[in-house]
Amino acid sequence: MSFMQSYKRLDVLCRDMNGIGISGYIADMEQLTNGRLFVDGWEKDYRLLKHYRHIRNRIAHDVDATEDALCTAEDAAWIEEFYGHILNQTDPLAVYCKASLQQKSVRRTAESFSSGISCASPSLPRPNRKLNANLPLIVTLLAGGAAVFILLILLFLQ
Repeated sequence: MSFMQSYKRLDVLCRDMNGIGISGYIADMEQLTNGRLFVDGWEKDYRLLKHYRHIRNRIAHDVDATEDALCTAEDAAWIEEFYGHILNQTDPLAVYCKASLQQKSVRRTAESFSSGISCASPSLPRPNRKLNANLPLIVTLLAGGAAVFILLILLFLQ
């Protein structure tokens, strides 16, 4: 697969996750300043994503920039491999989220046995923006469904 095809495919996958694309994935990584403490290869993946976004922008916008001049087959292969990491939830943000949840669980356990000493835990990554945007709708639908259920119960009890 060519570099641009691989890049666009990864961008669509990231857009499905965060509503933005690869730039959103990079922004999420930038927001998690302690990610490199929990994820091996965090910095390398971050730098390569930024590098490949820069190459994509040059190919798309510079008059004389071509994929053949700026990319190798290894570049496209790395993007495809990263795509697979996201699907397998072994990408940096997924690994960070898992580590954060484990740390939070350990902290809760430690707090329940300690005498008020709390453990610091990293902040969790932002939730999926699409889910966050639909949260009021979901809550409204659940509340409406619960109200209908209660009304039906009341009707049957009378």
